[in-house]
Amino acid sequence: FAFIIFLLYKNATLAQAPFLILLADLAENTGIVLLLYNYPERLNTLATITGFLTTLKWSLVAAVVVLILVGLARKLFLKKG
Repeated sequence: FAFIIFLLYKNATLAQAPFLILLADLAENTGIVLLLYNYPERLNTLATITGFLTTLKWSLVAAVVVLILVGLARKLFLKKG
């Protein structure tokens, strides 16, 4: 996805957006592993943070998909115009 974003926008900084998904996913997975490792102890704060990270990850995925779709639409309409 990073390469597609770079090709569409010619912006290296914007192309790094998918790496935020990677960081959120790694943090989420770490939280899940810690929750499983400490089971049956209840770590409510960690569970809340892990749930937030899950939501953040999927929000970033949606944002990247929208970014790509907008870039593709811009390319199509600018070529026609």
